[in-house]
Amino acid sequence: MNINFTAHNIRLDDGSFTKPEANFAIDSDPRLIAAGRILETAFPGKKDHLRIADVGCLEGGYAVEFARMGFQVLGIEVRQSNIDACNYVKSKVNLPNLMFVKNNAWNIAEYGEFDAIFCCGLLYHIDNPRQYLKL
Repeated sequence: MNINFTAHNIRLDDGSFTKPEANFAIDSDPRLIAAGRILETAFPGKKDHLRIADVGCLEGGYAVEFARMGFQVLGIEVRQSNIDACNYVKSKVNLPNLMFVKNNAWNIAEYGEFDAIFCCGLLYHIDNPRQYLKL
C-alpha cells in the first residue's frame, strides 16, 4: 500500500516523519499550539480521562498530538486514503489512547460524548455548517 501524505508532517516514534520534505512538523503548527493552550487552560492536570474528537482528521496529525498530550482521542475521517494514512501513523506510534474511524462527521454521536471537539478545515466541506455545529 502506497501512503501519500499531503498535509500533516507527523513525527513517528522512530524519529522519521510522514512528510520529510516539509519545512516544519505538525507539532509546531500554530493551530495546534493555540489549541493546546486552550485545552491546557480548560483541562489543567491529568488528561487521560478526557475524550477529544478530531473531526475530519485528514491524515491524523492533530489527533496524534492530542494523544501525546494525554487525551483519549478519536479521529474521524470519511476518505479512505486519509484513513489509510491515519492507520499507518497509528501503527508507527505507541499511543493506545488514539483511535481512528472511517465515518462521516455527521455520525459523531455514534461514538459517545466528548469533552472537546477539534474541527479544523472541515466546515467548508459541510452543506449546513451551522446545523453541524449545533449537533
